Amino acid sequence: MDFGANMDEFADLFGETNESFSFPMLPLSSTVGCAETHSHSQEHLGTMFRPPSQAEVDSLVARDMNALSSKDREQILHDIHGIADFPDEDPHLLQAKLDELDAAINAIPQKSAYDRALAASESYVKDRSFRLKFLRADRLDPQRAGRRMVNFFEYKKELFGPDKLVKHIMMDDLNYDDMAVIQNGHMQFLPERDMAGRVIFCNIQSLQRCASDANLLRAVYYMLMTQADDEDSQKKGVVGVLYNFSLMAERLDYAKILQSVRLRNCLPIRFVAMHYCFNHPSFVDFINYERSAFDEHTRARCRAHQVSATDFHSELVSFGIASRSIPASLIGGLKSKSHQDWIYMRRKIEGNQKLSSRATPTTVVAAVPTRAAAVQPKMNVVKSINVATSRKGQPNVIENIDTSSDSEKSPPARKIYASPSPGDVLFGRGKVKEHPGNVRLHQLIEKRRSRYEVAEKWEKTVIAEEIVAIIKECSGRFLRPTVNGDGWVEVDKEIAREKVSHTFRSRRPKLQKRRRMAAAQAKPKLFLNTNFRY
Repeated sequence: MDFGANMDEFADLFGETNESFSFPMLPLSSTVGCAETHSHSQEHLGTMFRPPSQAEVDSLVARDMNALSSKDREQILHDIHGIADFPDEDPHLLQAKLDELDAAINAIPQKSAYDRALAASESYVKDRSFRLKFLRADRLDPQRAGRRMVNFFEYKKELFGPDKLVKHIMMDDLNYDDMAVIQNGHMQFLPERDMAGRVIFCNIQSLQRCASDANLLRAVYYMLMTQADDEDSQKKGVVGVLYNFSLMAERLDYAKILQSVRLRNCLPIRFVAMHYCFNHPSFVDFINYERSAFDEHTRARCRAHQVSATDFHSELVSFGIASRSIPASLIGGLKSKSHQDWIYMRRKIEGNQKLSSRATPTTVVAAVPTRAAAVQPKMNVVKSINVATSRKGQPNVIENIDTSSDSEKSPPARKIYASPSPGDVLFGRGKVKEHPGNVRLHQLIEKRRSRYEVAEKWEKTVIAEEIVAIIKECSGRFLRPTVNGDGWVEVDKEIAREKVSHTFRSRRPKLQKRRRMAAAQAKPKLFLNTNFRY
């Protein structure tokens, strides 16, 4: 069967949802509240199309790459290898693209779910930050972003029903089986970002456990949408890693692949790199089937790594992914501590959001009593909760609630990052010294030590600020742990500079000790002859 004719038949039956090879809106049999049905079953779809051959996919990718500019092709290589290259956004261009997005959506004739959501809550659908997610997911292409947004509401209605079309989905909206998929841990956001500072979403397919396809899709929806709410991930994108070293392609359901790809094509999330790691050649069929369903930008950013389980970790290092953060161990086990911490953090974030939604800007609420509160009861009072500036559902950010006395002005809330990136410099003791950002800081200090030792006081300040600027230019931050240890907060420029200066001073005694020891070893030693008799 010819692959091109295969796709034409596919489009005739279900219609296209994307300019590239796009797949149909398959019904979810276990979805509550879904009124749409389809004459073709998922079993029929799973056997109706054969996976494309490697030659066909290579030809498809070659066609896509030829259509791109040299700058776009270079950007693809940077994205795959974790090279930071994020241009600043032009506010005027963003506004123009938002206006074009409105026109593109209005030009789409069939958008029943979108119209229903618009009628239910125009403020939700036309929220500027909400629409920017879709524009950034499609690289500021209004036409594609409009189709993605319309398809998003269609799929959201399928997954959660029409009553939740304009609701921000939280853990409380998931059922027991949905949460079981999340808690299983086969899908995780890695505790460390890649060298470009991007979040990494890892799927260990061989450990996948779910009661139904709908439970799996709702879990994927929830997890990826937490990242879609993070502005940093909107701009930088997300890296995907699919790990498979035991599940053979013969056991794969191709209809499930179509559902998964369709969900990713609907969500306002942009995968800037996809790494498929496997050890059996039969898994190539799965990769080719999935790649053919992606748009041309994502398809060109896919890399297949056929390696053994022992070489898997080292293979990803060359793409800017730290091997120690991979949740799959060399013997096939699963590391879940960081994932359980992420779940705990999500519950905390959503609890704060519920508290914010119930409060008004002038509400005064008593804080949770602490030992300090017993001594100074007036200090721990929440003066106000600014609902208007609250940012929703960021998996790497927890929002603080300011507490201050009546006589003091409340300090601005700081973002709490759940996981540092490799380029960050961490405050603290112990293993933080082994963090890549801290190692690089010490390397920068060693290169400037001789100049720092003979410099005047003001020159030492300049040297410290120079190192801080170098760290920040490479997407690094200076982070210190929170009081309760549930994340990291970024310090201001002055504290970062003092950290560098302190590192210069703290390493000086060690250097002097090493010099004394070297001098002592070089000096000839005198030994007393205890056997001498007078």
